[in-house]
Amino acid sequence: MNYVNRVLSIACFIFCHQLYADAVITAFFRDFPSDNSAEHAAYTMNKSFGNTKKFARAHLEGIVCRNLQAGIWGTYAGFLELSNADGQLTFPRKHPEPTLLVIITPKITPIIMFEQTVHHWELAPDAPIAIYRYKQKQDDQTHRFYWQVKKVPALKDAVIPVDALVLLAKPDHLYIPEGITMTHETPNLLLPPIYVKRGFNLVSNTLYLLNINHLFSHTRMGHKKEPTRLTTQIAG
Repeated sequence: MNYVNRVLSIACFIFCHQLYADAVITAFFRDFPSDNSAEHAAYTMNKSFGNTKKFARAHLEGIVCRNLQAGIWGTYAGFLELSNADGQLTFPRKHPEPTLLVIITPKITPIIMFEQTVHHWELAPDAPIAIYRYKQKQDDQTHRFYWQVKKVPALKDAVIPVDALVLLAKPDHLYIPEGITMTHETPNLLLPPIYVKRGFNLVSNTLYLLNINHLFSHTRMGHKKEPTRLTTQIAG
């Protein structure tokens, strides 16, 4: 009897974890195939040789920015995340449609509602922009699922949609292949690989994030005990 109870307990535990697992959006960054890191490093060092400041900066970037896949910032639905050493960038999925708008730009502008509360984000008018639309479709004959990726000329206005994925980088430093990529139908959105080119500056991007990082802190629920009641407070 104890054995049966244990089996049922384990089954219920596994079932509950599967039932309440949150869907995610995941993107993987990969090095651009034709990039030659050795040649780029030699070119950068030779170009900066003779200028102490530029030489020191190039040397620092050569130490810090060896792994181009790591250190790419992205924001989606109010979340701010950083790609890890494997080039993986993950967000909790907050919209039901199997589509995604991906915006590549080094700067975004917060529109403040009051204090540190952001009403929405807008594209910076002086920053380069590249926009791609991802749509997950199913082939009528094979019934297999695939991603269709197309470049979008521009948004209707400067307002960034809440369910858009913004990659904080210069468009010249990231390459998104257009066309069709095979995938599987799951609650998670696994995007096709995004390629990082030489020239992506981890140091500059991280320093820029220091200016807006505090605007991405999420609300926290707190309780305050009073003589006759218990009140719930929302803190930013």
